[in-house]
Amino acid sequence: SGEYSFGTSATFLSLGLVDIQGALEWLKKQNNVNMKAVALMGVGAGGDLAYQGARQLARQIHSAIVISPSPSALTEGTFISERPPRAVLFCASSGDSSGSSMMAAESLANFTELPKKVVIYQSNAHGLSMFYKHPEIAQEILTWLRQ
Repeated sequence: SGEYSFGTSATFLSLGLVDIQGALEWLKKQNNVNMKAVALMGVGAGGDLAYQGARQLARQIHSAIVISPSPSALTEGTFISERPPRAVLFCASSGDSSGSSMMAAESLANFTELPKKVVIYQSNAHGLSMFYKHPEIAQEILTWLRQ
């Protein structure tokens, strides 16, 4: 089908964290990057990765935007006993996959330190379709990043 398989979500997250670390190292070498303002943003499984990146790389990540997180971020994450991330914006829809992203966003927010914000949109949009059905999400993200 042309899709890549990473096995479990835990494998995807660990591989993705290596990529984030590589990107951070590259950013550090750039002259015009404020390393105190680095944010992660992800959609779907990428949102799960943004959350885990904000948690595991908290000293290097200023904030994160998590859009349409998956329930596997809760079931396969090992974040409860570790230091929680802070400064995370969660966006999800109430009607996608029986509200699974909404439940994941609200649950992950419970394990996130302030500042944090959960925005729930009333639709069945998921992932990138959130930007089409709810164009106001772009302004929500920009406002969050300015804080």
